[in-house]
Amino acid sequence: MTSALGLCSAIPIAVTNDRHQVAEWAEQYLAGSLSFQRFMELVPEESGDSLVTKLVDLVEHEPKRGGILGATPEQYDGHMRKVRELIAALRES
Repeated sequence: MTSALGLCSAIPIAVTNDRHQVAEWAEQYLAGSLSFQRFMELVPEESGDSLVTKLVDLVEHEPKRGGILGATPEQYDGHMRKVRELIAALRES
């Protein structure tokens, strides 16, 4: 499958649309055993599944921790809580 930019996507959406698999990949990303780039290759942003799309958006916009422009611990924890809630919702469906 080739995108408008001429790049090949790793896996067709028909294969990656399994919510349990997406949840597993997200957990692997959070654990550090799957890179951000590989996660994004495996889970297309425009999957047609609202829960998957929300999860990808949160992973893409994971805030930087600390520093002048970074998130406070409370902000970061709140963001990651939303990510974990979506992973749980994907597993339950």
